[in-house]
Amino acid sequence: MYSGIYFATDLLNEKYGRKEANTAVIIGAVANVIIMFTLVLSTYYLPSEIATSANEVHQAISTLALYSPIFVIGSITAYLISQTFDVWVFHKIKTLTGGKYLWLRNNVSTLSSQALDTFIYTFVWVLAGQMSFKVALGIALTKYVFKFFIAIVDTIFIYFVRNFNPKDLQATNG
Repeated sequence: MYSGIYFATDLLNEKYGRKEANTAVIIGAVANVIIMFTLVLSTYYLPSEIATSANEVHQAISTLALYSPIFVIGSITAYLISQTFDVWVFHKIKTLTGGKYLWLRNNVSTLSSQALDTFIYTFVWVLAGQMSFKVALGIALTKYVFKFFIAIVDTIFIYFVRNFNPKDLQATNG
């Protein structure tokens, strides 16, 4: 699902420009911080006694929410760097090609920025002392293979959505 964010910023960049795409990136980062804050805040509420599993669920959420600030910081950092880079590369290629070759800017920007995101976040685990460099590299490469195929497939959809006009749908329905 995270790969879909690159599709969204590329689409915003294509239809509305670099400024709007960058605004969406910032809003996404702020939303991540708010969600993490809310999740941590929720751990201060005691679980209900109504359901027998409530305490187990509370403990699981507490474990995830409070696991380690380095992972939250690493995730948001990777997101901001990779998404800002994605928007910049997409716009740069669009400018250099005079708005032609959507497939090129979509794929180059997405594939390069997803590589940045994948490797930055995976190596946060190395910095945190949770895994070796070799293991992190293997995980990053495996994750990137999946992201690579998703990026190639989303090219079909960016052409469809870019050319989509809701008024055309209304005209066919009556």
